[in-house]
Amino acid sequence: MFRNRVFAVVLTATSLMSWGAVAEGKKPKEIWSVTEGLDTPESAYYDPLTRSIFVSNIGGDPTKKDGQGWISKIDENGKVLAAQWVAGLDAPKGLRSYKDTLWVADIDRLHAISVSKASIIQTFTLPGAKFLNDVAIDTEGNVYVSDMFDNKIYRTSAQNGRYQQPEVYLQGEDELINPNGLLVHKGELIIGRWGRPIKPDFSTDSPGSLAFAKLGSKVSRQLPPLGNIDGIELLNKNELIVSDFVAGKIYRVQLKSGKAELILTEKSGTADIGLIPARKILLVPYFSDKTLKAFQL
Repeated sequence: MFRNRVFAVVLTATSLMSWGAVAEGKKPKEIWSVTEGLDTPESAYYDPLTRSIFVSNIGGDPTKKDGQGWISKIDENGKVLAAQWVAGLDAPKGLRSYKDTLWVADIDRLHAISVSKASIIQTFTLPGAKFLNDVAIDTEGNVYVSDMFDNKIYRTSAQNGRYQQPEVYLQGEDELINPNGLLVHKGELIIGRWGRPIKPDFSTDSPGSLAFAKLGSKVSRQLPPLGNIDGIELLNKNELIVSDFVAGKIYRVQLKSGKAELILTEKSGTADIGLIPARKILLVPYFSDKTLKAFQL
């Protein structure tokens, strides 16, 4: 998430503040952790078809096209299956799969990786993109990717079995407020807004919130301010799990009311979380600590 990796550990008091009164819930139990092969892990994603966990590793500078990034593959119990499953990326961030394809956001490019072949099968360059961040996919296989620094969300869809050049789907500073995390649920695109203005340490004066846009339409509602929102996962039909990167906090959030319950407080750098739904296991990549932890919810 950071322009310079030093910002991941140098935080102001403002960046660690609580944005409001939030109830504290039961803290999940840590069940395993992994450091092998990880370096600046940004996103953890559980692929239900292969029952594998994929982790994006930035490796170098989060904004530089240096070829130092890679994807790691880990099993459900924390065993590293391939430390550098697919390498040669720049600064990979958000991950999400559809059938045999894992989609990866990578600065100004969107990669499609064949899971079965462990190779990139298609890459799109998005001219003008500044900081592609998270990826979401709807039930039809349409792929959405956020550009946090340019207040845009792009979408690509398949025609005759082949995906087309992504186009701007939503845009606007006042509507998106530095969009980071994305998730599609029941015909809505859920947007994790970071807040503004983004300071050098990536804290903000104004906290971000969860916003909802019906597919094919603009943002129609938002939940109360929460923090610098990064990862979003669906816990059950009524709740989301949400991470605040700067404050190092994990919340359970009610989809309708927005009522938030703090379940985990860690150091800054709790990035794009993942979830193993059937086992209710939360996956937390620690950006600065080069670690992936699993917690039993």
